[in-house]
Amino acid sequence: MLKEIFMSGDQVVSPEVAAYFIKVLGFYPPGMLLQLANDEVEFVLQCGEKADTPIVLACTKIGDYNYQQPIESDTSQKDC
Repeated sequence: MLKEIFMSGDQVVSPEVAAYFIKVLGFYPPGMLLQLANDEVEFVLQCGEKADTPIVLACTKIGDYNYQQPIESDTSQKDC
């Protein structure tokens, strides 16, 4: 996760560069896979309204089934 890389004590990049990347990509960059609290495995499409609320595609639900069609979701919504 970008937040962990850029906010670690071992500063590899300047705070300005880190802030820029987080602003543009969010904490979860496009292409990353996430498991949400609802047990869905999601593919990050893009940064959402906030850095920690990406727009995602639900692919599968752990212990349940694979979706026939990916379902786009905004993680800033309560049901995510």
